[in-house]
Formats: sequence, C-alpha cells, structure tokens
Amino acid sequence: MLALMAKSPKSDDDSAVLFVRGMPRDLLAKLKGAAALQQKTLGEYIQEMCEGHVQELERKGLLPKGK
Repeated sequence: MLALMAKSPKSDDDSAVLFVRGMPRDLLAKLKGAAALQQKTLGEYIQEMCEGHVQELERKGLLPKGK
C-alpha cells in the first residue's frame, strides 16, 4: 500500500512524504544496504531510483516528459 501526503509538515521546499506499507523486510534490508554502499540515505537512494525509472519511461515515450 502506498500513501502520499501532500506536503511534509516541517519542510520549506516542494517535497512530499511517501509511506510504503507491506515492504518485505528482507528487501528493505537490502535497499538499506545498497543505500549505505553509496553513502546515501534510504530516501535519497529510492528517490534516485524512481527518478531514473521515470526518465527511462519518458525516453521510451511511455510517459509524457516532465517539466
């Protein structure tokens, strides 16, 4: 289950909060390890992966190009 809040309560930028439920613990542990290898937070790591995936879909013409 994914839940997206419109805006982080203590954030001044244009960021949102994303909650992910039902993530298998072993996958979460692997993601945390992968983030640590790149000296990133889990949030930074997942954001980078998502941005790369969206850019790939845009290049393929499957999503309209963003701003």
